[in-house]
Formats: sequence, structure tokens, C-alpha cells
Amino acid sequence: MEIEKMELQKGDIVQSFDFPDTNDCYYVGEIMSINKANGTFKARIIRRVWNGRSEPFDGLTFVAPLPNLSSVDGVGSHRVYLLEE
Repeated sequence: MEIEKMELQKGDIVQSFDFPDTNDCYYVGEIMSINKANGTFKARIIRRVWNGRSEPFDGLTFVAPLPNLSSVDGVGSHRVYLLEE
């Protein structure tokens, strides 16, 4: 799906990268809620990858910008991807 047309929904599984210059640090999570007023979503962490090493992190949450609303979107690549798991 083209990232510009992607609409995230509650229950979607996403991959959210932490830093613009590396793909070795990110979360995989299930979207719990979407806040369009401030352009973010909240997700339950399924796993965390830190420096390329996968770690289970079940139960904790993270908040991230919706696609195309991050200050680093378009700097090399987008930072949130919809996964099909």
C-alpha cells in the first residue's frame, strides 16, 4: 500500500522506527488508539528491536506520529509501516 494513502486503524500491526539514520532500532506493535487531533497513535508493543537484536516487550506501549506527520518522514524513508502479520 502506498504510504501516502495509508490509513491506520485500531488493531493494525505496525513497525515504527525510532531514529532517522538507522533501521536497527524499532518497535512492532498493535495500534490501540489513534489521536488525529495531535497526529499520533498509541500501540501495544509486541517486540522491540534494538541495535538489530529482537526483544519481547509484550504489554508496554509507545506513542508515535501518524505516517507523513513525523519531522523525519521523507528524510531517506518513512518511519511507520503497516505490517501484515
